[in-house]
Amino acid sequence: MGKCEKREQSLRLEIEDEWVKMKIREWAKAVASNNEIKANVRASEIALIMDNHLMQPK
Repeated sequence: MGKCEKREQSLRLEIEDEWVKMKIREWAKAVASNNEIKANVRASEIALIMDNHLMQPK
């Protein structure tokens, strides 16, 4: 893997990490506001991105 590919992969992982952090904050707000439906949707979104992240080739 070249330098450019490593940087691209690193950047992609940083973006995915920030996306997950954003979704976790949204989920926490939904839980705090007692909005069960919204909290469940957010948890599903977080699980999907985490599953996708774990399935990526290293």
